[in-house]
Amino acid sequence: MLKSEKFLDAKVPDAPLREAPSITLPRFAWPAHLKQAVFVRSPPSVDEYVPLLGLELRAPMPRVSPGTHDPSVVMVENAGELELTWDWVDFEGKLVRYATIPAGQTLKQETWLGHVWVVSRGGERLGWFAAPARTSRLVVP
Repeated sequence: MLKSEKFLDAKVPDAPLREAPSITLPRFAWPAHLKQAVFVRSPPSVDEYVPLLGLELRAPMPRVSPGTHDPSVVMVENAGELELTWDWVDFEGKLVRYATIPAGQTLKQETWLGHVWVVSRGGERLGWFAAPARTSRLVVP
Protein backbone atom coordinates (compact mmCIF):
# COMPACT_ATOMS: atom_id res chain seq x y z
CA MET A 1 0.00 0.00 0.00
CA LEU A 2 1.40 3.39 -0.99
CA LYS A 3 0.45 6.45 0.96
CA SER A 4 1.81 9.93 0.39
CA GLU A 5 2.19 12.24 3.32
CA LYS A 6 0.40 15.50 2.70
CA PHE A 7 -0.11 17.37 -0.54
CA LEU A 8 -1.29 20.81 -1.59
CA ASP A 9 -4.50 21.09 -3.60
CA ALA A 10 -3.25 22.97 -6.71
CA LYS A 11 -6.72 24.11 -7.77
CA VAL A 12 -7.20 26.50 -4.88
CA PRO A 13 -4.48 29.04 -4.07
CA ASP A 14 -3.32 28.96 -0.47
CA ALA A 15 -5.35 25.82 0.19
CA PRO A 16 -4.70 24.16 3.54
CA LEU A 17 -2.68 20.95 3.68
CA ARG A 18 -4.77 17.82 3.99
CA GLU A 19 -4.15 14.11 4.25
CA ALA A 20 -3.74 12.24 0.97
CA PRO A 21 -6.21 9.45 0.37
CA SER A 22 -4.93 5.92 0.89
CA ILE A 23 -4.87 3.89 -2.31
CA THR A 24 -3.74 0.40 -3.13
CA LEU A 25 -1.87 0.00 -6.40
CA PRO A 26 -1.74 -3.31 -8.27
CA ARG A 27 1.63 -5.09 -8.08
CA PHE A 28 3.28 -6.34 -11.25
CA ALA A 29 4.32 -9.97 -11.48
CA TRP A 30 5.75 -11.82 -14.48
CA PRO A 31 3.46 -14.57 -15.75
CA ALA A 32 4.83 -17.98 -14.74
CA HIS A 33 5.58 -19.00 -18.35
CA LEU A 34 7.75 -15.90 -18.85
CA LYS A 35 9.71 -15.98 -15.60
CA GLN A 36 12.30 -18.38 -17.00
CA ALA A 37 12.39 -16.68 -20.42
CA VAL A 38 13.54 -13.30 -19.15
CA PHE A 39 17.32 -12.79 -19.30
CA VAL A 40 18.89 -9.48 -18.41
CA ARG A 41 22.42 -9.03 -19.70
CA SER A 42 24.94 -6.48 -18.60
CA PRO A 43 27.16 -4.73 -21.17
CA PRO A 44 29.86 -7.01 -22.58
CA SER A 45 33.24 -7.20 -20.92
CA VAL A 46 36.34 -6.77 -23.07
CA ASP A 47 36.70 -10.57 -23.25
CA GLU A 48 33.29 -10.80 -24.95
CA TYR A 49 34.19 -8.43 -27.78
CA VAL A 50 34.50 -9.97 -31.19
CA PRO A 51 38.26 -10.41 -31.74
CA LEU A 52 39.72 -9.18 -35.00
CA LEU A 53 41.52 -11.86 -36.94
CA GLY A 54 44.59 -9.66 -37.11
CA LEU A 55 46.11 -7.00 -39.24
CA GLU A 56 46.20 -7.36 -43.00
CA LEU A 57 49.82 -7.56 -44.08
CA ARG A 58 49.82 -8.82 -47.65
CA ALA A 59 46.43 -7.71 -48.96
CA PRO A 60 46.39 -4.35 -50.75
CA MET A 61 45.20 -1.60 -48.43
CA PRO A 62 42.08 0.31 -49.55
CA ARG A 63 43.03 3.72 -50.91
CA VAL A 64 40.48 5.64 -48.82
CA SER A 65 38.02 5.10 -45.95
CA PRO A 66 34.41 4.82 -47.13
CA GLY A 67 31.84 7.45 -46.17
CA THR A 68 29.65 5.27 -43.99
CA HIS A 69 27.30 6.16 -41.14
CA ASP A 70 27.26 2.87 -39.22
CA PRO A 71 29.18 3.21 -35.92
CA SER A 72 31.86 0.78 -34.83
CA VAL A 73 34.18 0.55 -31.82
CA VAL A 74 37.65 -0.99 -31.79
CA MET A 75 39.63 -1.64 -28.61
CA VAL A 76 43.33 -1.62 -29.55
CA GLU A 77 45.61 -3.22 -26.96
CA ASN A 78 49.35 -2.67 -27.21
CA ALA A 79 50.75 -5.91 -25.78
CA GLY A 80 54.27 -5.09 -26.99
CA GLU A 81 57.13 -3.31 -25.27
CA LEU A 82 57.24 -0.25 -27.57
CA GLU A 83 54.57 2.35 -28.31
CA LEU A 84 52.28 2.05 -31.33
CA THR A 85 51.12 4.77 -33.67
CA TRP A 86 47.50 4.70 -34.76
CA ASP A 87 46.55 6.40 -38.05
CA TRP A 88 43.29 6.72 -39.95
CA VAL A 89 43.22 6.65 -43.75
CA ASP A 90 40.99 9.64 -44.56
CA PHE A 91 38.59 10.15 -47.47
CA GLU A 92 41.43 11.44 -49.67
CA GLY A 93 43.82 8.60 -48.81
CA LYS A 94 45.99 10.62 -46.41
CA LEU A 95 47.15 9.18 -43.08
CA VAL A 96 45.79 11.13 -40.09
CA ARG A 97 47.53 10.46 -36.76
CA TYR A 98 44.90 9.70 -34.14
CA ALA A 99 46.91 8.34 -31.24
CA THR A 100 50.12 7.00 -29.84
CA ILE A 101 49.44 3.95 -27.67
CA PRO A 102 52.03 3.34 -24.95
CA ALA A 103 53.20 -0.22 -24.22
CA GLY A 104 50.70 -2.10 -22.07
CA GLN A 105 47.88 0.39 -22.73
CA THR A 106 44.55 0.04 -24.54
CA LEU A 107 42.87 2.60 -26.78
CA LYS A 108 39.11 2.72 -27.30
CA GLN A 109 38.54 4.01 -30.84
CA GLU A 110 35.05 5.01 -31.91
CA THR A 111 34.90 4.88 -35.69
CA TRP A 112 32.64 3.95 -38.61
CA LEU A 113 32.09 0.66 -40.41
CA GLY A 114 34.75 0.04 -43.05
CA HIS A 115 37.04 2.91 -42.05
CA VAL A 116 40.66 1.96 -42.65
CA TRP A 117 43.23 2.13 -39.82
CA VAL A 118 47.01 1.64 -39.93
CA VAL A 119 49.10 0.43 -36.97
CA SER A 120 52.84 1.15 -36.87
CA ARG A 121 55.68 0.70 -34.40
CA GLY A 122 58.98 2.56 -34.63
CA GLY A 123 58.14 3.87 -38.10
CA GLU A 124 57.45 0.36 -39.45
CA ARG A 125 53.92 -0.33 -40.64
CA LEU A 126 52.64 -3.46 -38.90
CA GLY A 127 49.45 -3.69 -40.91
CA TRP A 128 46.01 -2.24 -41.60
CA PHE A 129 42.40 -3.22 -41.10
CA ALA A 130 38.89 -1.99 -41.89
CA ALA A 131 36.61 -1.42 -38.88
CA PRO A 132 34.08 -4.26 -38.54
CA ALA A 133 30.36 -3.98 -37.85
CA ARG A 134 30.64 -5.02 -34.18
CA THR A 135 32.69 -3.84 -31.24
CA SER A 136 36.02 -5.57 -31.63
CA ARG A 137 39.29 -6.04 -29.81
CA LEU A 138 42.67 -5.93 -31.55
CA VAL A 139 45.71 -7.12 -29.60
CA VAL A 140 49.02 -6.03 -31.12
CA PRO A 141 51.93 -8.12 -29.76
